[in-house]
Amino acid sequence: MLRSLVGSEMCIRDSPFVKAAGKQETRNVMLAHFTQLCRDNVHIVLTMSPIGDSFRRRLRMFPSLVNCCTIDWFTKWPEDALTGVARKMFRQMDMDEQVKESLCHLCVSIHQDVTNLSTEFFDELRRHNYTTPTSYLELLNSYSSMLEEQNNSVNSQIKRFRAGLDKLQSTQIMVDEMKLSLVKMQPVLEEAAKKTADIVVKVNTEKKEAVVLEEQCAVEEEAANAIKKTADAARSECQVELDKALPILKKAEEALDNLQDSSIREMKSFTKPPEKVGKVMEGVLILFGEKDLKWDKSKALMGRMDFIPSLKNFPKDDITEKTIRALQKHYVCSEECTAEEVKKTSSAAEGLFTWIQSMIQYFKATRIVQPKREQLAVAEGKLESAKAAQDAAIAKLQEVQDRVAELERQMQENMDKKKQLEDEMKLTEIRLGRAEKLMSGLSSEQTRWTTAIEVLKASQSTLIGTVAVAAGTVAYLGPFTAPYRERAMKLWSQRCRELDIPIGDKEFDLADIADPVRVREWGQKGLPADAFSVENGIVTTRSQRWCLCIDPQGQANNWIRNMERENKLKIIKLSDGNYMRTLENAIKVGVPVLLENVEESVDAAIDPILLRQTFKSQGRLMLKLGDTDIDYDSNFRFYMTTKLPNPHYLPELQIKVTIVNFTVTQQGLEEQLLADVVRYECADLETRADRTVVEIAEGKKELKDTEDKILSLLASSTGNILDNVVLIDTLAEAKRTSEAVSSNLEVAITTQRDILVARNRYRPVAT
Repeated sequence: MLRSLVGSEMCIRDSPFVKAAGKQETRNVMLAHFTQLCRDNVHIVLTMSPIGDSFRRRLRMFPSLVNCCTIDWFTKWPEDALTGVARKMFRQMDMDEQVKESLCHLCVSIHQDVTNLSTEFFDELRRHNYTTPTSYLELLNSYSSMLEEQNNSVNSQIKRFRAGLDKLQSTQIMVDEMKLSLVKMQPVLEEAAKKTADIVVKVNTEKKEAVVLEEQCAVEEEAANAIKKTADAARSECQVELDKALPILKKAEEALDNLQDSSIREMKSFTKPPEKVGKVMEGVLILFGEKDLKWDKSKALMGRMDFIPSLKNFPKDDITEKTIRALQKHYVCSEECTAEEVKKTSSAAEGLFTWIQSMIQYFKATRIVQPKREQLAVAEGKLESAKAAQDAAIAKLQEVQDRVAELERQMQENMDKKKQLEDEMKLTEIRLGRAEKLMSGLSSEQTRWTTAIEVLKASQSTLIGTVAVAAGTVAYLGPFTAPYRERAMKLWSQRCRELDIPIGDKEFDLADIADPVRVREWGQKGLPADAFSVENGIVTTRSQRWCLCIDPQGQANNWIRNMERENKLKIIKLSDGNYMRTLENAIKVGVPVLLENVEESVDAAIDPILLRQTFKSQGRLMLKLGDTDIDYDSNFRFYMTTKLPNPHYLPELQIKVTIVNFTVTQQGLEEQLLADVVRYECADLETRADRTVVEIAEGKKELKDTEDKILSLLASSTGNILDNVVLIDTLAEAKRTSEAVSSNLEVAITTQRDILVARNRYRPVAT
């Protein structure tokens, strides 16, 4: 088979070695040389445990194991090796170096003490237990993880309690400040009210004055309206008469528009003008106010460049009565002088004649309007005076109204300030009421939280030693019975004190590192309440290896079934034909599995599960089970139980699992027998006892949940807690619930005490 596997490529790779050895480079020679090299260099290492019959049986069956092998007997780890491993594991831990060194020596002592204790355990009870390096490594790993977990738990609890206390203290400070604020706001409120009252008086006075001024303004306005009405009537009459004069002016303008420069030049060229032309020009001179009416003067007037514009812009309103009388005596006003007659002589003279007649008619028309204009001027003067008086009254009224508006603004500001102060006082009083409600409800909690913080700080200072003993118990003491465990824990506690490792003065109890609520839930699920059983529960849930429970009475099996029932527990036996498929499916979906009826050895196929040989592949957590890589859900849990009362598990199995001895104790057996006797003799009493145990457990759990709720609400509140009505009502309701539960819990404890007295009458039978 080897020749068929080794091809020409192997021969080519071996060629340099064959040549160096001075051999021929043929296929057979090279193959023989390769085989010899393998024989010379291959190393086979066999490891076997000397414990049990398997080693002796193999030596008898295969003598060459002794004759042809070099035997190297590995003894237990020396103390230096154990110390060195501990130092390396604890190198990164944040603690005093002296304490760290003492802790390393304590871990070595724990390992050695368990070795000695195992010898005594076998000598006295004929029970086997082996200390292995795996147990020692679990001790070190468990210590690191448990110390960090306990520190985080204590710090978290201290932080929660401190947050609650800080919130209550800040509330008390706010209450003191609000009380002081109320005292300060009272005189300010009184002053604001006084100012408001004074301003109201002023406003009323000013308003009365404003009413008088308004009446005066109304009278002035009425008088002004009457004068305005008279002036409007006079203005209308004047306008009517003026409207009559407008056609006359238009006629004059039309006559002037018809004048031509040539016609004027023609008239001006006359040395001796016709009579009618001369008379017309004399009329023009009269209107211009000239006394000299000779033709030369007329020619000079017509020779002006602005002659026609001066006629158009003639100040007709300035014509006097004297000028009109002079014209009336003149020829232009005689009956013989008409426009038609003048036109026959000169068209220009006819236009000037028409203009003169228009000026005369305009004067006559305006003479009628003049008295009315004078009346209008008088009326407008009176109207102006009335308006001035009215404006003065309005100004005075406006001044008063402005003062009233300013006073009303000041009054509104004071009223707003007063209302704001009243609202603030009302809100402060409401907040004080809420604060009283909050503080009175949580006053007892405040005292208890303060005490709890002190207790937690004290316990935190002793965690180094406490967790060391707890880790030793979890890693080593699972297979031992109660007396051996108790002796080992006392010895390790004393060793901590000798090495100056902080551990506290009280006796060590493994239950101190467990959650009391969870321990009570275990009791409800069927775990006996004695210290030994509680320790078994802690070891089972805390161990870093899967646990194999020695359970001849079946109490561990019953407890695991009840505890994991809600998580869809799968139950298998090695005798089942499809147990591997069940295991595989459970690992994939993360449901717990209970393997029952384990003998003194287990199938090697489940070694990857026992050793937790997981690996990451493409970001997925995988486990190789047989020839298949399957997804590994971190929620998967594996339990094993055996009914063998005194099994002998070899070290090769003990390095894979944690052995936990669930054999019933004397006390536990007595309690079970007592329950059976009482259930037979007085079923109601036992039923009440069971119900009371459940009520006490549920009550304590509800108390813990209520306290957590109160602390969580206080920690999550933002802003002013006294404005959060929902929060205060919720806290008050939680406090009432807590008090009610505490009261019911006291009744249940009293009832349980009475029931225990009644049950103890049957104890001699159970004993």
